Amino acid sequence: MNIEDRLVKEAHLLLHPTRYRIAELLAEKPRHINELIAALGEDRRLVSYHLLTLEEHGFVSSKFDFPQEPRANRKAGKKYGVTDKGRISYQFLILEEEGLLGDDREISQLQGLKGKVMRKYSVTEKAEEALSELKNRA
Repeated sequence: MNIEDRLVKEAHLLLHPTRYRIAELLAEKPRHINELIAALGEDRRLVSYHLLTLEEHGFVSSKFDFPQEPRANRKAGKKYGVTDKGRISYQFLILEEEGLLGDDREISQLQGLKGKVMRKYSVTEKAEEALSELKNRA
């Protein structure tokens, strides 16, 4: 599979309603799976499946988290957060949906994140042109 096909497939991953909502929740703050299950109102297996898919494609990462207080009511477990790749993909989907890119400071922050993601994930020129087109629409 070439890079362009992979990018199309990966973009499609975030367009799934449950995955999109997971990205939205994780963009707010890192969360444990139980928090995601409660917010989504979905079955644990379904949420786990979508988290694994997002993690395999670099949109989400996880780390093992221990409660800060020794007698906390929750157990140790994985805490999920959105990656730079996931954040920039999610942000551009939102901005495209709203038809705007925000103020200059937001654009600057998004462009900085975009550059970091592009270097790390080797985004093609075609994707760069699409992102530039989004910026020019604002």
